[in-house]
Amino acid sequence: MTYNFFTLSFTGEDKHLESAYRAYDFKKSLLRVRAAILVAVFFYAVFGILDAIVAPDIKHLFWFIRYGLVIPFALWVLWYSFQPGFKARIQPVLFTMCLSGGLGIVSMVILADPPATYSYYAGIILIFITIFTFLRLRFMWAVCCSWLIVISYEIGAVLIVDTPATVLINNNFFFISANIFCMFAGYSIELNSRKRYMSKLKLEQAKTELEQANTELDRRVLERTNQLLDETLKLETEIKEREISEKKNQDLRNQLLQAQKMEAIGTLAGGIAHDFNNILTSILGFTELALEEVEKDSSMEDGLREIYAGGNRAKELVKQILTFARQSEEEIKPIQIGPVMSEVIKLIRSSIPATIEIRASIETEAMIMGNPTQMYQVLMNLCTNAFHAMEADGGVLTLTLKNHDPVSGPPLPAGALKDKAYIELEISDTGIGIKPENLGLIFDPYYTTKNVGKGTGMGLSVIHGIVTSYRGKIRVRSTPGKGSRFTLFLPVTNQTEEKAGFYENADLPRGAETLLFIDDEIAITKMADETLSRLGYTVITETDSLNALERFKQTPAAFDLVLSDMTMPRMTGNVLATHMLQIRPDIPIILCTGYSPIATEEDVIKSGVKAFLNKPIIKRDLAMTVRNVIDAGTVH
Repeated sequence: MTYNFFTLSFTGEDKHLESAYRAYDFKKSLLRVRAAILVAVFFYAVFGILDAIVAPDIKHLFWFIRYGLVIPFALWVLWYSFQPGFKARIQPVLFTMCLSGGLGIVSMVILADPPATYSYYAGIILIFITIFTFLRLRFMWAVCCSWLIVISYEIGAVLIVDTPATVLINNNFFFISANIFCMFAGYSIELNSRKRYMSKLKLEQAKTELEQANTELDRRVLERTNQLLDETLKLETEIKEREISEKKNQDLRNQLLQAQKMEAIGTLAGGIAHDFNNILTSILGFTELALEEVEKDSSMEDGLREIYAGGNRAKELVKQILTFARQSEEEIKPIQIGPVMSEVIKLIRSSIPATIEIRASIETEAMIMGNPTQMYQVLMNLCTNAFHAMEADGGVLTLTLKNHDPVSGPPLPAGALKDKAYIELEISDTGIGIKPENLGLIFDPYYTTKNVGKGTGMGLSVIHGIVTSYRGKIRVRSTPGKGSRFTLFLPVTNQTEEKAGFYENADLPRGAETLLFIDDEIAITKMADETLSRLGYTVITETDSLNALERFKQTPAAFDLVLSDMTMPRMTGNVLATHMLQIRPDIPIILCTGYSPIATEEDVIKSGVKAFLNKPIIKRDLAMTVRNVIDAGTVH
């Protein structure tokens, strides 16, 4: 694929594909663009509450900017997206909309007096994220828009507002860093989109050529059969060609079978996740209720806190199941690899034979930007491969984690950032090793040298994808008969790890409204009733969606908010919400789910539902979401 490095437009022999790609990209992204505009308008409007809190003296001016200028223009763009001319003007129109939103936030920064002005800085970063990742303007349009916003902020901060030097330097660091990171994200998104488009074209071309080749081959075989005695040598050659073609077809069928297996695993994982999250909702909810009543600093409180922490670990385990099935997107945050590595070692010690010795060395507590579940997957895959390599004769499995020494350590692989600090994660074995001719293929999807039933060929491909997404590198060294050594170089971050999974008895927003809570799990309705009642609400519970709809039909004005589970017998939550909104369009509705393939969060929000909660639901999330949804419906 030939393309311009800066604009990403197809060039050279692929230049003729540019117009077709733009039409393809427009059709594919139109629904996402409309949804992104709606989400952006929602948050741009909701943050008007901030104006009344931090800048009450000039809130009306800020509201004019939000509700009189930026939001009407964005809604016009949404309307215009349904018009025939939008396709030809999508980039300049979205550019203008994003620029107006960014300039609106910059104006608030300039007009507000310290310290109120500092509350609006984060809005600029949200604009950058929207430009590059949600709306996904083409790269050059997005870069021009984001840097114009940065420049306007610099002009306002230096020439109009007396911003302290330390604040200016700090904000510049975060704004420019955020913009650059967003540029990398936008660049990667568009480049990958173009690569997928090119792969799609090549796959279609290859399919056509294959069909033509098979047709021609069949014709030639039939023709030469009539001349069998005179053309034996030619017929043998053609038979060999046919065998090659059939082998290619068999390879394609095997790949399809593997994909079907992964889809089946994904379906199973979804069902497990739904049931587990329902169970965990009850466990965590009732544990929180018990912690409110138990005597402080008692052994009973310690035990309940351990149950709560264990429930959170179980929640992470469900995330691992969904990640394996490719059904969830994992959050990237500062993490330490050492604790994950220790957990993996504990697990594999009990699952591999005693003939394999495990040696581990953790010499660094440095942080990386990553995800614990994904790192768990990386380590488990590498350790499992090492175990299979030593399964017959035993050996030594060695895991080492340390800081990379740029002087005495091994040189970084090509493409690594030379000015970046790295940690080295090394997994080595003394097994059968990898043949030199196979080293270049081990990261290809579906490639495996294991026997049928012992591997999908996806492990190292997934590892390569995860490490690459962390901007890291992998080095593989192997000697047949002596073992293999996988070294991962992962960039260090200065950000700190967020602690999660511990119970905190914090003050939560309360209310006196009447709520209708629907879930077919009796334990969950009982927990929700107790939790919300303690917060001051009047709670009516139902375990049958049809009964709940009938009760709502009788007195629709009696309820201030409806909370419903998504997956229920007889009528699902999203269908129930649709019926209720037809009866009373202004009723706020929150949907909850342990895992549901029926509809995405984006789908249900678009249908009129105000919020979407993923199970297991903890008290803080439930209280905050209920209060926010109710308050959003009463703001004037």
